[in-house]
Amino acid sequence: MGPMPYGVAWLPPAMLLAALLLDLLFGSPAIAGRVPGLAQTFARPALFLTRRLDRPSRTSHVLAVRGALVAALLLLFAAALGVALHHFTHGWQGGLAVELLVLSSGLALRRPFVAVRRALAKTKTVAEHAPMRTAIEQTAGALESGLALPVVAYLVLGLGGFVIAVAARVLDRAVGGARPGERPFAAAAHAAHRLLAALPGHALALFLVLASVFVPGTAHFGALREAWKSTGRDRPTLAAFAGALRVALGGPPRWSGKGSARVTPSDLGRAFALYIASVLVIVLALAAIVLADLQPRLIMLDPE
Repeated sequence: MGPMPYGVAWLPPAMLLAALLLDLLFGSPAIAGRVPGLAQTFARPALFLTRRLDRPSRTSHVLAVRGALVAALLLLFAAALGVALHHFTHGWQGGLAVELLVLSSGLALRRPFVAVRRALAKTKTVAEHAPMRTAIEQTAGALESGLALPVVAYLVLGLGGFVIAVAARVLDRAVGGARPGERPFAAAAHAAHRLLAALPGHALALFLVLASVFVPGTAHFGALREAWKSTGRDRPTLAAFAGALRVALGGPPRWSGKGSARVTPSDLGRAFALYIASVLVIVLALAAIVLADLQPRLIMLDPE
């Protein structure tokens, strides 16, 4: 038997659609967590190299150079792995199943569920705003880096682009931590991730506008306005969430959005609803692409 028909236009969005549903229903990695996920493939060496090389006794310049070398090394490894997986899955009859497993293990859609649960567990009074604000920031980051970036990379560059996108996300988190811009060793990893996520993040603002229609109390065009105003260290999706929810996120010292930083449980609830609505809008968009390409084929197969 020959390789699977990868050339058909509807297959990439169909694969993404199946991977998204698999990740939402069962989590990553697939097969009940018994298969090492794509994220762990990069997280372990990134954490190991960070512990060995990020020494406080070194100068900022030395740490920046070391961090750049680690980022370049792991991204080159990701590119080589992506090319190898591409050739493997495209040359084998069972390649579709393997590619679906890789896609589902590289997504990070369930992270906001954990972030919101932890924030609510830490929040005993309305005055404790920091855990809720952090949960909203993690939710925005998961939507941008765990969904928009890998989806766009896969649709444009195939499986190789998807692997690089996942590696950039994991590298930024493993090397940089919560505030990657504050450490010289994390500068290169943060810059690579921010560069790759810039275009998907701005495009995601359009989906946030559509999703905000289904979430009461949100500013529908605030997301778009703040996302396209974001520059420098600001993440476009973080700015979009701040605009839609009318809150301030990402600081101090520099905040995204013109609202208050005193985030309430109501704001957290609206942020989580906006996340769910955005994922559903993207799922529906992928389904529409698949149906638009399949409809002429189905009409041609109609015996009547």
